[in-house]
Amino acid sequence: MSQEMTVLPLVRPVANLERYLLVQGNASIYYNVVIGARLHLQSLSNGNGLRQWPQEKDQWIALLSPALAWLVHERPALSMVIDDHLGKTPVFRRLPHIDLNKVIRLDSIEHPEEITKVIEDEHAQPFAITNHEVPLWRIIVVHVKQDDTYYLLYSFQHSISDGRSGMMFSELLVERLNHEINKPTPPSSNPAIIPTSEEPLPPSIEQRTDCSPSITTLLKEATMILFLPGPLKRMLEKKYWAGDVDASAKASHETLASYIALTQEETRKIVAAAKAHKTTVNNILFSASVFATKSLFLSDADKTNPSTTKDKFRFSTAVALRNMVNPPIDKYAQGVYISEAVNQNIKVKLETSFWDLSHKYGASIVKSTQTTKGSKKLFEHAGLLKYLPKTQGAWEEFVTEQFKKHQHGREATVRFSNLGKAWDQPQDREVGFKVLHPVFSQSACTTAAAFNCQAATANDTLVMTNTWQKSTFETHEKADRVLAEMRRIMLEAAEKENYSFRDSLANA
Repeated sequence: MSQEMTVLPLVRPVANLERYLLVQGNASIYYNVVIGARLHLQSLSNGNGLRQWPQEKDQWIALLSPALAWLVHERPALSMVIDDHLGKTPVFRRLPHIDLNKVIRLDSIEHPEEITKVIEDEHAQPFAITNHEVPLWRIIVVHVKQDDTYYLLYSFQHSISDGRSGMMFSELLVERLNHEINKPTPPSSNPAIIPTSEEPLPPSIEQRTDCSPSITTLLKEATMILFLPGPLKRMLEKKYWAGDVDASAKASHETLASYIALTQEETRKIVAAAKAHKTTVNNILFSASVFATKSLFLSDADKTNPSTTKDKFRFSTAVALRNMVNPPIDKYAQGVYISEAVNQNIKVKLETSFWDLSHKYGASIVKSTQTTKGSKKLFEHAGLLKYLPKTQGAWEEFVTEQFKKHQHGREATVRFSNLGKAWDQPQDREVGFKVLHPVFSQSACTTAAAFNCQAATANDTLVMTNTWQKSTFETHEKADRVLAEMRRIMLEAAEKENYSFRDSLANA
C-alpha cells in the first residue's frame, strides 16, 4: 500500500508563520529556496576517498545515502509532509521512509555560470503538497563539464526551513560526505530507502516566545491591510519604485535569475573596506543594490550631465530571530525563525554618499534588532497572522489580495537576504570534497519585491543571486546587469574614502 493511501502519523499543526510560507506556494506566488555549494573532488594522501565522481544516479544515491540518512535522523523536519494544506488547520505528518530515487535528480551544464538556468528550472517547480510519498525537499546534482566540478543543491519548501536552516543542511551534508570518505558506513542492501526520524519537530517561533502584537500594532495593521480599500491604502503610503510593470495575479509565475561569484581577492577587498569604514559587508551590499538599481533603471549616466529621478525605494531585509529568543535557538535547529525589517523612503541623489547610505542602513538594522521596540515589531509579524480567518482557502485569498493592496502589487523595491559565512573547512586537514563557493537563491515572490537579492559566503568567496518575476520588466537586459553593476560599484567604493552616486554613474 502506498504511503499516500495510508494515514501517516500526526506530528503537530503547522504554525502560523510556517503556514504563511506554505500559503504563498498554494497561491502560486512563491515556490522554493535553493541553497548549496560547488564542490571540487580532491585526492587524499592516505589513499582514501573517491577516485572519480559518480556517473549514474544509482552511484550518486549510494554516495549520498549515508550522509542524507544521518541528516534525516538529526532533522525531523526533513521527514514531514503537510496534510489538509488548504483547510482550517493544516498539519505536519511523518513519512515512514524516504525514497532517494524520488528526491535526487541529476543535471549538467557546460560552464559554472550556467547554473542560473538550473536555478530557474528549479524555481519553476513547486512542491506537490498533496503527494505524500515525497518530502518537502529535494537534491539536485549538477555536473560542470568545463572543470569536472559539481554543484550539490538542496531545494526546499519554505514552510519547513528558513535560510539559516538550509545553509546548515548544506554545510552538514558536505561535512558528512567528507566524514564518510574516511570512515565509510557499511553498505546498505537498499541505499535508496532511508528511515525517517521519530523525534518531535522543533518548536515553532510562536511556541518559543510571545509574538502577540500590541493593540496599537493590531489596529494599525488591521486598518491598513484588512479594512482599507487598495486605492486608499496606496494613496496614504509613501511612494516607491517597484519595477516597470505592476504585479498581477493574472501573470504567470516565472522566475528569472542572475548569478555572480566574486573572486577571493574581490571578497577580501570588500571585507577590508567594511572594516576600514566601520560598517559591514551586509551594509555594503545594501548600498550597492540601491546604487545599481537606481543607476540602471532610473538614471541617465551622461558623462557631462548625469541625472537621476526622484523615485524612492522601499527595502525589505530578512532578519534571523534565533539569537533574539531566550534561550537562543541553536543554529542547527531546522525551522522557520525569521522576520523582516523594512526601510522606507530611501532617496538616492547624485551627491548621495555610498558610505553614508551604508551607515544609515546599518543603524536602522541595529534599531530593528537591538532595541526593545524594534525587536518586538519583528516578532509581531508572526503574531499578527493568528488574526487571519481560519476558513477554507481564506489565507490564500488574503495573500492574493495583496496584488490590489500594495503599490505596483509589490510591497518593496528589493527584498534582501544575506546568509553570511558558512561551509568552513579545516585548514589543517585534507578534505575530499572541497567547497569552492556557495549558492543561495529564492524563487520570485510576486507580491514581495521587484528583485529578490540573495548573498552567501564560503571559502572567502562572496556569491550573489538576483531573482525576479519575468513579467516585472519590459525587457530583461537591465535586470540581468544588476549584479555586475553591484560588483563594480562595491569594488570602486572600496578604493575610495568618498564615493557618491555621481561617481558610480561616471563609470556606468
